[in-house]
Amino acid sequence: MHSSFDDIVFAIILVFPIVIFYAILQKHWLDKDLRKAFWNGIIAGCFSIFLVRVIYVPIELYLGGEIRAFISAPREWYITLIACIGIIGFVEEGFKTLGAHIVCCLNREGGFRPTFVFISFAGCALSFSFLENIQYYIVYGASVVLPRVLVSSLAHLSFACICSYFSSSAFLLIKSPVKTAFLLNIGILSASFLHGLFDYLLFKYSIMVISGIILAMLSFALFIMYEIWIQALKKDIPPMGFLAVCSSCRALTVDRIRFCPFCGKRVRKIDTLPTIIKKSDTDGN
Repeated sequence: MHSSFDDIVFAIILVFPIVIFYAILQKHWLDKDLRKAFWNGIIAGCFSIFLVRVIYVPIELYLGGEIRAFISAPREWYITLIACIGIIGFVEEGFKTLGAHIVCCLNREGGFRPTFVFISFAGCALSFSFLENIQYYIVYGASVVLPRVLVSSLAHLSFACICSYFSSSAFLLIKSPVKTAFLLNIGILSASFLHGLFDYLLFKYSIMVISGIILAMLSFALFIMYEIWIQALKKDIPPMGFLAVCSSCRALTVDRIRFCPFCGKRVRKIDTLPTIIKKSDTDGN
């Protein structure tokens, strides 16, 4: 049995990753495409986990029981590792990737922008983890799920962001089908391997026993996510240069950029010259 206090703490922590992620990127939500990517990604994650549960039905019938019980049972380590990577990792990362790709493809104007791809994958992963933790809560209770809520959410987010890096690179090479397919497959396989390895450690050992390893992995994951986001910002270049003003610090810039080089917030394209420029030109004449 679990206490009402555990239930309250679980409910708070459950939504914590989504709220924090949204708050961290608050200066980018002026970009309506990125807002759309995030919320559509959230919806895609819900459909992704539904499809995963459907796919697990025949797999679990073949295994003779629930997939987590199969992995937790004592057997040769390599069989467990293969099951973690080949079943859990590949199926879950595959459907998360599918959901994020659908979000990108449905947005014809900006869906292939690197930042849009990153946010789509992130939203999909966060909602996927959110619903997965609710499922574990119903089955195992809050006291069992509490230690893994934040760890699971951050892990899903990091795997998805790594995959988004390869997907965004693939979309930039959309005119080269072979390279595009290669990068997409590398992204899914990389995320599947890391996901499977992570689950192997969690299911074979107590989270308290390997807390140091888990902490090191998640710290590295945070660093990787940050670097991938920076790379996405660098690649997110409009095809044409334009005169723009920052929505925050009001700095003017003439360049092919979407975010202010001074404060990092969204720049807004303006079709007419600012009053200060018009006045200086008039005085000069």
